[in-house]
Amino acid sequence: MRDAFPKLDRALKLAPGEPALWDLLGFCHARMGSLEQSSASHCKALPLSGDAPAVELFLNFFSSLRLLKRLDLGEEVLRRGLNRYPGHYRLAIEQAGIFTAYGRLDLARNTLEASLAASPGNPDLLFELGFNYERTNRLDEFDALVSRIGDPGDIPQLNLLKAWHLRRIGRLPEAAAILPKCNVPRAQAQVEQMKAELAEQEDRIAEAFAHFAAMKANILAQSIERDTDSYRTKVIEATRAMRSRSKSATAFEGRMPAFVVGSPRSGTTLLDTLLGGHPDVVVAEELPMRERIEEEFPGLESSTDNDRVEAARRRYFEIAELACGPIGERLLVDKHPLHTATIPLLDRLFPGAPIVLVERHPCAVTLSCFTTPFQSNRSMRSYSTLEGSALTYDALFGSFARARELLPLNVHEIRYERMIVETQTELRALLDFLGLEWTDAVLDHQASAAKRGQVNTASYAQIHQPLHTNAKERWRKFAAHIEPVMPILRPWIDRMGYEP
Repeated sequence: MRDAFPKLDRALKLAPGEPALWDLLGFCHARMGSLEQSSASHCKALPLSGDAPAVELFLNFFSSLRLLKRLDLGEEVLRRGLNRYPGHYRLAIEQAGIFTAYGRLDLARNTLEASLAASPGNPDLLFELGFNYERTNRLDEFDALVSRIGDPGDIPQLNLLKAWHLRRIGRLPEAAAILPKCNVPRAQAQVEQMKAELAEQEDRIAEAFAHFAAMKANILAQSIERDTDSYRTKVIEATRAMRSRSKSATAFEGRMPAFVVGSPRSGTTLLDTLLGGHPDVVVAEELPMRERIEEEFPGLESSTDNDRVEAARRRYFEIAELACGPIGERLLVDKHPLHTATIPLLDRLFPGAPIVLVERHPCAVTLSCFTTPFQSNRSMRSYSTLEGSALTYDALFGSFARARELLPLNVHEIRYERMIVETQTELRALLDFLGLEWTDAVLDHQASAAKRGQVNTASYAQIHQPLHTNAKERWRKFAAHIEPVMPILRPWIDRMGYEP
């Protein structure tokens, strides 16, 4: 690759206005890891191409920006490309991918639908749109799209989409039968997931575990970053730095939000769906209030400036209302499992706010985090292996335990295992804690799930199903694989009073 640079330099001296040469130079810099130079070269290529730049120029420029983690600029490049080539499927798919990464699945869907209208029958667009429909629980559209495809023939994308549809409607063996026709390199994680689920269903546990591991490896390979330890390290460092509440902290005048915390895959989505049935509750599901406060008011958890804290409180509710609409006198339930590791900040904002800690057997949570195809963002990469999942569980609950030692928190614990079999008893106690009147509406979680629309968590496929105990003891089938991480989990099993 290095040999190409002198040749390109000579070519550019002869034809400095040739966009293809600058584009090729950008590609070579990217392959050598010189990402800033790659982006600069692609940036020169576009304006030199005149009024009709090739689609490849936009896509190559975007690829460099993606590697630089500048998705904001990358999205602008794609938008310019779509203005020049309306509905072009490759540009649209990349733009939809950015929207998906930001959690804007609605915008991703709109982009894909517009592109499909311009290119009916395009298998890549049908594939991406089908998975968007399934991910957002638009199951009628998902069914209609698969019916529209009919016989997928030998087209891998359409075979994989059909297999995923069969899986979703409970026909996993039929789905597995067509997996040999599903060679879609960017979607091998879904193939491995189906193989794993079928093997588990047939009690071929060692094989299932191997396929789950392959699924995680495929997801990680598709990620821009592959560091699986950075989030966990940040949690551990923040735990060590925790201090007692500042004596100068002021109380909050008004109705404080309630925070639902725990681990991913512990039952927090089920709980917020149940609470969402209450007419006096507004559920904020994994919305970025806390993250935005961290960005805009750094170091707030240790600040003694009460005016700054008041400004942060106002900003918190501004962000919440932008996403949820007017809250009024209703209780805002801010549910986010990863709030478990940021309790000092929440306590500084709202001292004494109700905190609901959702507990589930540590082995069940750890296995579920490992076998769930989380999006590969900075925090979810920590769950790329079973050991990583156990260590991250330990870090999260270690952080919460330390916060309880240092701060006078207002905590109510709720058990997933009891919640699914003694739902009314558990919810009555919880509503009393939250200061809410009882209503039978909180018992109909399927009705609440139907009303809430898009679900932004990995539990999106489960919340529409009836409550069941199928997953309660699932982890015991994998006991031999979990045994190596038991030294990490056993202290939490004992502390919570679970059976080993």
